[in-house]
Amino acid sequence: MKRCVLPLAVIAGTVLTACSGAPAASAPAVTVTAPASAVTATATATVTAIAAPTDTPMPLGASSSSQAVEPSASSSSATTSATAKLGGSPFTYPSGLMVKVSAAAPYTPSRESANMGTFKMAMVFDITVTNGTKSNFNPGIIQTSVQSGDTAGSDIIDVGNGVGMPPQTQLLPGRSVTYKVAFGVKDAKNLVLQVTPDYQSGPALFTS
Repeated sequence: MKRCVLPLAVIAGTVLTACSGAPAASAPAVTVTAPASAVTATATATVTAIAAPTDTPMPLGASSSSQAVEPSASSSSATTSATAKLGGSPFTYPSGLMVKVSAAAPYTPSRESANMGTFKMAMVFDITVTNGTKSNFNPGIIQTSVQSGDTAGSDIIDVGNGVGMPPQTQLLPGRSVTYKVAFGVKDAKNLVLQVTPDYQSGPALFTS
């Protein structure tokens, strides 16, 4: 007597049979009826098992190796002004350039001077620039302005007295040069002179 192995395939409640080692025509017919509810339960369990994810999905755009990156404090920096005293010690910029401004002195512009405006008094300053950098420096690009009390002063150009004319010769490393600037002011006892040496450096404020 041959043993017959009956693998069952359930399709819509119908069972197909096969016997190993014997023709299918001579095998006795075996009919197995499965309840529709059992077929439905089996199919549901199979679909659920396949659809269930094996790993927890990560958020879109996330990576297992990604880490939060905080902005660096050094990534952006603002240029700030520094304060020094008129007639005090030189101010040294980060580049190594040094600027010293004398105390203010009364000034009488010549008849050929320009830009006195409506001010009744003028003050003059000596500006000394020392090149402490490793490169040549052009003192002709230095910008100066003054505030007197609550009013901006006017920069006086007085060619005859050599006032308001920054030197144009390149300043070699280690060398110094001095020139004069004058301003029409409202209050000679309340002065703030701003000196900006170039386009990269922040201004220095010299106060009375």
